[in-house]
Amino acid sequence: MEGRRGIIAAALALSVVACGSSERAPIEPSLSQDEATVEAALGEPFKLKIGQTAAVEGTSLTVRMQAVPADSRCPTDVQCVWSGNARVDLRAGGTDVPVNTHEEPHAAAVGDYRIELLDLAPQPKSTESIAASSYEATLLITRAGA
Repeated sequence: MEGRRGIIAAALALSVVACGSSERAPIEPSLSQDEATVEAALGEPFKLKIGQTAAVEGTSLTVRMQAVPADSRCPTDVQCVWSGNARVDLRAGGTDVPVNTHEEPHAAAVGDYRIELLDLAPQPKSTESIAASSYEATLLITRAGA
């Protein structure tokens, strides 16, 4: 029984180490990233890549995806004890807006609007690095209090 507990403890420790090793260095935007403006509508999800800006129809609000400075999400090909987290840095209405995939805050209020991070693609794999140009955030903008 004592040996079995040791094996279980060792397996748990290895799974924590494996998940911890998925921590990536901060990702900065690439200078060659497409900087096109994306049209977005209130209440409808839309996607942004690093360096892209969304103009929200019928408002003066713009949202720019600045960077993914931290991504410790559990790779899809690894079993982790914790799901990890990625932080996405946005700039909206002249304000820096950090939002997260798994930790709080998932959303932020900017003026009369609420910006929510719904998803961040691609999902990490233990054998591959994610290029900054590959990140794509799915966002939703609604009126605050709606």
